[in-house]
Amino acid sequence: VPSCQNIDLEDLTTATDSLLVVAQEDVAKAAEAALGRFEFLQGGYHAITALDIMDQELARRVQLLVSTLQKIVNAMDWAAVFDEPHVLAALQVLKIAATCKTQVAQLQEQMRQRFLLLRERMATVSAREKEALEGRSFLIPDALSPVEINALLCYEIFQKDDDSA
Repeated sequence: VPSCQNIDLEDLTTATDSLLVVAQEDVAKAAEAALGRFEFLQGGYHAITALDIMDQELARRVQLLVSTLQKIVNAMDWAAVFDEPHVLAALQVLKIAATCKTQVAQLQEQMRQRFLLLRERMATVSAREKEALEGRSFLIPDALSPVEINALLCYEIFQKDDDSA
């Protein structure tokens, strides 16, 4: 992004195009990567803390987009020249906002689905543990999938930690 002194229309167009790419790719990829790390490393435990961190990071990235664009727009001399390219740049800004809004809605739905899946895994492991402790069931499976191994490890690490706290 160019410095905010002597901004011309070409700089504004370049900046809005660059910010659109960032809005479409960077924000969503960062949130999906954070969700994947949470799913793998936490297995669904301590979800509120993880969501707070993801929300803060997402808000920081969106705020960076907005503040960068705001600096460029504020440096423009809108009173001197206001023609079709300015309108197109303003429409591009609206497109960036719509892209962010759409991606946040998609991320919310994706996160909801993944959290439901994690909750089911956690409940399954907990039910198996409870059955084993009550002596009703003690079956050692022939094989475990990586997902089942992850769920068992997360249960051992986080559930037992929560029980002792």
